[in-house]
Amino acid sequence: MMIGGSIVGKAQVISDPQSNRPYYSSLNDQTGNPLILDSWESGTILSEKGIRYKGIQVNYDAIQKSVVFKTGESVYLFNEPVQEFTVGPDAEGRIRRFVRSDKTHPELPAVFIEVLASGRICFYKHVAKSVVEVTDYNSVPRKNIESKTSYFLTQDGKLKRVILSKKGLQEALPDHSTRLESFMSQNGLSPKNEADWIKIIESCNK
Repeated sequence: MMIGGSIVGKAQVISDPQSNRPYYSSLNDQTGNPLILDSWESGTILSEKGIRYKGIQVNYDAIQKSVVFKTGESVYLFNEPVQEFTVGPDAEGRIRRFVRSDKTHPELPAVFIEVLASGRICFYKHVAKSVVEVTDYNSVPRKNIESKTSYFLTQDGKLKRVILSKKGLQEALPDHSTRLESFMSQNGLSPKNEADWIKIIESCNK
């Protein structure tokens, strides 16, 4: 990969994307967005060689399972194996982190998952996208990109798939259920809300 700019430790900045392949989303006959982020955000890519590429407009194509980056109006496939990437911080100071699932737990799906909370109990989000052909009555078939979101917890090396609901929380964390009922009530949290689950898991890790 051709790069430019100064090197501080192992941090590098892509200034010449010509050694990377152009990105084609193949959306001419499809409806929907194959990317997991709704907008392009500045972030950092960590390669498997341990090199950090900073200040990149980064995203992830869940159909092609490829990390992509944008420079100007052009989008490219990142051509080095990627260990993880981050985007942000956003207006609230939050940095979103996406890691290789096979390096996190062998039973986690796909290639990249988002780390929502980490510690003794880890909370992960996986967004899968697929192309589905839809045919309406008396119409030409069309292809839609459909999205499915799944959540997982890992604790003591064990993986649990969880549903964002009161029952799902009780089943996922039975040893904490009584305390968590009080914690949610005191803080106005809902077990159906992703952001509130993050607060709940963080409270368990303290």
